[in-house]
Amino acid sequence: MTQSNCTLANVGDAVYNFSYPNLRLRPAPFAEDGRPVVVFGPGLFDENPEPSDFTIPGGRVAQTFDRNTFTIVNTTLQDHVFCCGTTTRLPVLIGNRIYVKTVGVGTHGLTGIAFIDKTLRLLNQRQGPIIFRSLDVQAKSYFDRRYGDP
Repeated sequence: MTQSNCTLANVGDAVYNFSYPNLRLRPAPFAEDGRPVVVFGPGLFDENPEPSDFTIPGGRVAQTFDRNTFTIVNTTLQDHVFCCGTTTRLPVLIGNRIYVKTVGVGTHGLTGIAFIDKTLRLLNQRQGPIIFRSLDVQAKSYFDRRYGDP
């Protein structure tokens, strides 16, 4: 994003409004009231999902938001398919460009059954980047509509 209105605050607004993969990737602002939110994903083998494909509930996350850095942290709860871990999203300035950095960290030890936990780890490694790239596309579209040059 290198438009004239491309500031960390404006990109942070887009990240704030697309803070987790909501149903059909609609705007999903950070949950200010502290309530856990339900995340949604596409089908298991969908490599290029459309927003309308995000209809499968994946469990809940608790969120924190740092207003100084515009950083959102989603922490999976026990009912989340990829428990237990976090996904951190933040805008970063590199040169004259702003990017959204997403980092996921987790253990996937929910079931205690090695084969199932390993399968969930592999599935998360495959699906996580697909899900968050799709979320980034929606955040960019939001940014362009709201802050784009006339």
